[in-house]
Amino acid sequence: GIFFFSDFYPFEPDPEKCVTPYKHQQSYLPWGYTWGMAGHTAVVIWEYYSFAPSAERLERIYPLVKGFGEFYCSLLERCALVDGKRRMGPSFFPELGSYNEYNVAYDIHFVTAALRIARQAAELKGDSRLVARINGVINQVPTYGVHPDPEQGGLTVIEQWSGARLNEGADRHGTLVQGIFPAGVIHWFS
Repeated sequence: GIFFFSDFYPFEPDPEKCVTPYKHQQSYLPWGYTWGMAGHTAVVIWEYYSFAPSAERLERIYPLVKGFGEFYCSLLERCALVDGKRRMGPSFFPELGSYNEYNVAYDIHFVTAALRIARQAAELKGDSRLVARINGVINQVPTYGVHPDPEQGGLTVIEQWSGARLNEGADRHGTLVQGIFPAGVIHWFS
């Protein structure tokens, strides 16, 4: 597997004990290691373009968006294929389980989002090779795992990762909401 760090948490010792000229020293520790982080970044970049689309903005963002698309294609092509879907991971957030979780809801959404964004940008740029490559893997991204929740009358809820079920007592972290209800995909007008 491969991880992408996310959510830096700064640590600063007592300034009186720091020996640097400005009496500050910061260290940033990553909170999570996820597959979806690069896709999350792609969404932000695409929103920058979508706010005021222009040839100049597309030219500015395309190398990065294209790179995300090629990168995710390469990763998915190396994942095990199980019943037509890729086993994607491992991924990790402290709130969401151990270091060995697969098909995490956050990753499913943001990998898919990055592939869709890269495909749309490639179509605008006339890059038929990238469009074809993305079309070859995008439907292999795993679907969200679901489970009935007895506390909600048996309504179906999305699992945080494959096999998590309801994961009693777990933190219902905002990363799941971002992935399942992304503003650019599911919104008032969708």
